[in-house]
Amino acid sequence: MIDLPAEAARERTGFPHWPLLAALLLIGCALRIIPWNGNQGMAYDESYYRKYLLMLDQHGVTAYPDVCAAFLEDGKDEKSIAKVPPLRILFIGAGLIWKRLAFR
Repeated sequence: MIDLPAEAARERTGFPHWPLLAALLLIGCALRIIPWNGNQGMAYDESYYRKYLLMLDQHGVTAYPDVCAAFLEDGKDEKSIAKVPPLRILFIGAGLIWKRLAFR
């Protein structure tokens, strides 16, 4: 094991960084939790994730490759607008599980 020089040992015993990290975490959580008046409805990307979730709910989880293929096919059209890709499978899958548990 390598011993630290005396200067390095003194630097490490200086200002503890954990209060700063805890304050940043609390500020970040507060910014996420406090309701802001900027967006009252569903956001653009949330509407597409809802659409993907409803497709999987209707056709089953095994239709996920078909959902991805439909996204790629739609992206080939030059008049198509930019859409959120259905690549966040954990996000969509968790939403599907929540929907099935909450709305039986």
